[in-house]
Amino acid sequence: MSLRRSAAWIEVRVFGKVNSFLKRYAPGFQLLLTSVAQRMRLSLPKMLWGRPVWTHSKLWNHVVYGKSPLHWITRHLKLDDVFFDARAHQDSLPMAAVRLTGRTGRVVALEPETYSLRKKNWALKIGSCRSICNRTDPSSCFLQLQMENIKRAPSLCASVFLAMFATTVCAQTPVNPWPIRAVVIVTSEVGKDTGDAPGEYQFWVEREHLDEVLEFQGGPNLPEGQHPLRTNQDHTILGMLSGATLANATASTMLLGLDPRFDLSHAYILINGAAGVDPNWGSIGSAAWARYVLSDVAREIDAREIPKEWPYGWLPIWAREPNQRNPGPPRQGDLSNLYPLNENLANWAYEQTREINLGDDTELKAFRAEYVGFPNAQRPPFVALGDTFSSDVFWHGRIMTQFAEDWVHLWTDGKGAFAMTDMDDVGFMTAIERLGRMHRVDPQRVMVLRTASNYSMQPPGHDAVQSLTRSYSNGRIAAESAWHCGSIVLHRILADWPNTYEHIPEGVPIRKRTEYSAAKPNAVGKIRELWFEYARGRTREFLFVLVVFVVGLLLGIALSRLIPRPNRSKTAQVKA
Repeated sequence: MSLRRSAAWIEVRVFGKVNSFLKRYAPGFQLLLTSVAQRMRLSLPKMLWGRPVWTHSKLWNHVVYGKSPLHWITRHLKLDDVFFDARAHQDSLPMAAVRLTGRTGRVVALEPETYSLRKKNWALKIGSCRSICNRTDPSSCFLQLQMENIKRAPSLCASVFLAMFATTVCAQTPVNPWPIRAVVIVTSEVGKDTGDAPGEYQFWVEREHLDEVLEFQGGPNLPEGQHPLRTNQDHTILGMLSGATLANATASTMLLGLDPRFDLSHAYILINGAAGVDPNWGSIGSAAWARYVLSDVAREIDAREIPKEWPYGWLPIWAREPNQRNPGPPRQGDLSNLYPLNENLANWAYEQTREINLGDDTELKAFRAEYVGFPNAQRPPFVALGDTFSSDVFWHGRIMTQFAEDWVHLWTDGKGAFAMTDMDDVGFMTAIERLGRMHRVDPQRVMVLRTASNYSMQPPGHDAVQSLTRSYSNGRIAAESAWHCGSIVLHRILADWPNTYEHIPEGVPIRKRTEYSAAKPNAVGKIRELWFEYARGRTREFLFVLVVFVVGLLLGIALSRLIPRPNRSKTAQVKA
């Protein structure tokens, strides 16, 4: 037995003997000392190896009933404590103690009477302690001591002390969280994590050798089943599939950040996945490193009821019309629309990947050719800096793209450029911001990488509904681009871990930024787009105009033949 354990053991023995002596021969003085200890919030007795254990009833040398114990528990208990309830009866004190001590604490309730014990077991089955009592570790459950013949208090106290000793030994077993260096977060997968058609998650799992499977209780229950957490052999990279939409992204990230198995305080978090790209910014397969993540918290009026001079029916909460700047200081509720990322880290990530080749194919070239008047949309896939706009609405079309461009420009004061639209990033950043305040993660180590799987609007001359509902087969190239870009940055961070652990990489500020435009292609594309938009649905009108034109032309020809022309030769002779 170590010196520390021996000292703690002697301390408990001496405390017990002194306490018994004072209680027998000087009860008033013993009561005074107990009151002073309670007022000073001293942990008496100090449990084995320095771990505080809070008890009541016989072990505190005074009897409390009714609401007093519950008040004492809610006032003094905290996470990770060990709580003993001697003679638990059927009340709810252990239930409250379980909630207050948390998953890493211990609660031991002793009840000698069989009848009360049965009632307690029934309460456990329907109560709030189900997660505790379903564990295989008996020290974390309620000790079922059926002592029918034991009625003397010394025997009960001896049993309590033995239970305290056994439980404290189990409680002292340290839980060392894994120091994760990088977290890869994706939103969806077309099937299983390995062995079938690859999606966003499968490329990371197979190519980064995330072979170890970890249970992810409370994770998203997707149609293909619940995807577990995955890690590599060294436990340095952790992969999570969050599920699409803002709600899934927020819940999954909070669940991961609060998991006691992982230490994410110095982990770099890489959020990546497919998105819709603005044709003014880039093409399908392109990758955008974000500096800003924006949400769509706004007012909306149906487009059929908006004033004629409005370009769309979306406007900020404080505004009376679209694109109106906030005249006053920003309110706390407004901040949920804008999440600035670490721009230096985004610049550094862009520098590492700006020259890589993301691949191309003939089908993709043919599809890009439809976007006449959008030079960036016709480029092969490339990497650049661009910001994301998140919404639970899968919107599409020229007007909505103009709104997204204006919205990003408005909220970033012209510093940002709309590039990608997604349904998740704001959920991730909401959870990360709160986890950062809890010192569970570092928001300055977050990177958002979005790769384009479709355009956010229809090509010139096409209908928005047809463009939205057409089949896309570009998910694979978007997933490839995400892994290709993201893995390069991830590997360079991990290769220089002694440095990147202490200091976040910083890139050179990028002076060249994407020019802001309200979804306006060049003159040729604009004229062609306006012409097709005007002609769509006006077939009868054009036929009527054509018939009138032909009839007028024929009538003019007929009249010109019927009306006699003057003889030019005779007129010349008369003048002569």
